[in-house]
Amino acid sequence: MILQQFFVIPTVLFHIFDSMKGDNIYLQSKKDLLIVHFGNSYLKKHKREGLRYACSNRMRELSRLLISVRKMMENENMALKDILHPKYFDNVISPVRNIEGYDAFKKSFKGPSLAMHLGTSLKLIYNELIHLILKKSQGFRCHSVVERKHDIKKFREETLNIANTSKELFFNNNDNDSIYKDLIQCVLSLLIVFNRRRVGDVPFLKLSEYQRDTNHTFTDFDSVLTNTEKILTEKYKRVLTSGKGSRAVVILIPKVIQDFIDIDIISENSQVFPEDFLPL
Repeated sequence: MILQQFFVIPTVLFHIFDSMKGDNIYLQSKKDLLIVHFGNSYLKKHKREGLRYACSNRMRELSRLLISVRKMMENENMALKDILHPKYFDNVISPVRNIEGYDAFKKSFKGPSLAMHLGTSLKLIYNELIHLILKKSQGFRCHSVVERKHDIKKFREETLNIANTSKELFFNNNDNDSIYKDLIQCVLSLLIVFNRRRVGDVPFLKLSEYQRDTNHTFTDFDSVLTNTEKILTEKYKRVLTSGKGSRAVVILIPKVIQDFIDIDIISENSQVFPEDFLPL
């Protein structure tokens, strides 16, 4: 079991246990899996060379606490994770006081810094135990990329259906403010999904930039496009807009989205938009 722990967590083996004094405290910290995990996490968070000794001291402090609790409860098989249960709170406080030389008459510790270290170490041990439990639980598993692609595809199809319905209502003169708002939101969503841009980049698309007769040849990346992709991009409108930090952001607009944007412009009776921005 101990060798298995070493293969799982080699960092503690090479940097801590090799330099630790070989006594009973060392043996107990070596056997307890939670103490080993604690030492490994401590080393990952603190990269400096000198903190290896601090990690060794904290592991030995926890091992001394475990030995003291075992003697008090007369149970040599108890692990560190067992004493973290709230019902053992009083059984942990008494050994901590004994280790740190607590004087009940003066109400003081011989080593107050050690008491603070143990308190902090116990909090870290709690967090480490919760971390290990969550890693083994089913809730920790992430969804696969295929499921997320399916959701995006479904979202795009539903958005296109709403946009086409709004388009038909517009041509039948049955449009109103609600339908116009739905169409604008659909255009914004489709542009974000198609271009994979930040939400804040697309709304700053200017009307003058959109209506400008731009060249549809993509010379900057034409060499990496296949013949099929070149045919598909012939009807794309390429518009430059300002993104975060005034950087230039390229927005590609397919023909189907261009039709929706043209409807938005017509429905506004060709009025000038505030600050020359499209109503997205």
